[in-house]
Amino acid sequence: MKDRELLELILRQVGALTNQVGTLTNQFGTLTDKVDTLTDQGNALANQFGKLTDKVDTLTDQVGTLTDQGNALANQFGKLNNQVGAITEEVVSIKETVVRIENDHGLQLKALFDGYKQHGDKLDRIAAEVSKHEEVILRRIR
Repeated sequence: MKDRELLELILRQVGALTNQVGTLTNQFGTLTDKVDTLTDQGNALANQFGKLTDKVDTLTDQVGTLTDQGNALANQFGKLNNQVGAITEEVVSIKETVVRIENDHGLQLKALFDGYKQHGDKLDRIAAEVSKHEEVILRRIR
């Protein structure tokens, strides 16, 4: 092989290698584009995941708030139960007092009516006695 043939062979080989390097460069560029696309998609997923995490945190806060409100309501119901119990005790006490007053007044009214009846009976006796005296006086006058 002569130098010229050797150079032409080397030139062909270099040309083939250049074509292969060009093809590899294109393929590498395509791979780089795909990696960039995947990176962008990964970033988008990370953003969405961050948003979901924020929403879950918000929901957690809201559930905590609802729990606090539920506890506050439970405390208020406990207080109301205590107040209702106290009111019930007062009502029972008032009923007992009313019954005692009714009994006392009943006895007092009975005593008043007995006194009224005795007074009426006495007036009837006096009226009868006055009638007798009137008859006696009328007989003497005639």
